[in-house]
Formats: sequence, C-alpha cells, structure tokens
Amino acid sequence: MFYLELADGDKFFTDKNSEDVREFDKIIHEKLGRDASDLFELLVHDSEDKAAYVLHNVAVRYKDCVNRLDAALNDKEVDKVKLEEILSDLQAIYTDYLL
Repeated sequence: MFYLELADGDKFFTDKNSEDVREFDKIIHEKLGRDASDLFELLVHDSEDKAAYVLHNVAVRYKDCVNRLDAALNDKEVDKVKLEEILSDLQAIYTDYLL
C-alpha cells in the first residue's frame, strides 16, 4: 500500500492488499513509457538477485560458525582461542551483512 503524488499533480493510492511493485511499475509505464518500465523491472530483479546472494552468504557463513562452535564445545578441553575466533566470525557476519 502506498500513496504517491507526482509533480504533474496526479495522485495514486493503492489498497492494503495491492502488489506495490506491480502498481508502481504500472505508474512508471503510464507516465514514462515502456523503456522506463523495463528499466524499473531490471532494477527490481537485480536487487532481488543481490538480496538472495547476501542471504545465501549469511546462511553459509553462519552454518560454518555453528558447526565449528559445536565441534569446539565437544572437544575434551575447550579452547578459548577457537571460541574467540568463532565469536569474531559471528561478529563479522553481523557487521558485514546486518548493519
């Protein structure tokens, strides 16, 4: 759902169940033409691809940290250096992707 007022005075208000990207694309197509609409679609898909890439990297790195933590905690003697390395890697995931 969004409200949009254009410089030419046209106003658009979508309902709460609307697909915002699709509605916005219609407005772009109507006001700026097919080329602008195609460019918007490419930008949206590029953003989706980047988001999927980031989520995949976070999942892989997080799973690796969890596996290493599990192994370190199951050792007969807990190695604080290993735990600090894993904690550092978890903090890096947080700062690299979540801040």
